[in-house]
Amino acid sequence: MNEALVEWTLLREQNYLNQCLGLGVKKKIFQQYSTEYGRIDFAHELNDGRIAITELETVIDNKSKLEYCQYQCLEYANIQFGTQEKPLIIILIANETPDKFKKQLINFSKQHNFEFKTYSLEIVNNYYKQLIEEAVIRW
Repeated sequence: MNEALVEWTLLREQNYLNQCLGLGVKKKIFQQYSTEYGRIDFAHELNDGRIAITELETVIDNKSKLEYCQYQCLEYANIQFGTQEKPLIIILIANETPDKFKKQLINFSKQHNFEFKTYSLEIVNNYYKQLIEEAVIRW
């Protein structure tokens, strides 16, 4: 399952996304938003008023994907929304990512005060199929 389909599905299955993030998502602010620091996959306002920027990845299984994810997050850390405090940066990856890369991202997240979260590709795929079936029935 590619990242665009995962994103589409997660943003329609807010309960599952909120379960994965565990941060009290209030509402989506934007998705696929271009900034001078890169294209943000999506961002949410949290119940406590903070803004969370999510770097969504599917399976990270090689050094170049790992480094890209890390680079994007470091760039996002430079973003400021008006007078708001710096946004919370979330790395959200597929749980199916090999442990070697998970451990590196956990350490990276701790080092930079980012949140590290995972989701299940299998669960997202099931939600995706369900959403498509519902759309076909309505059409």
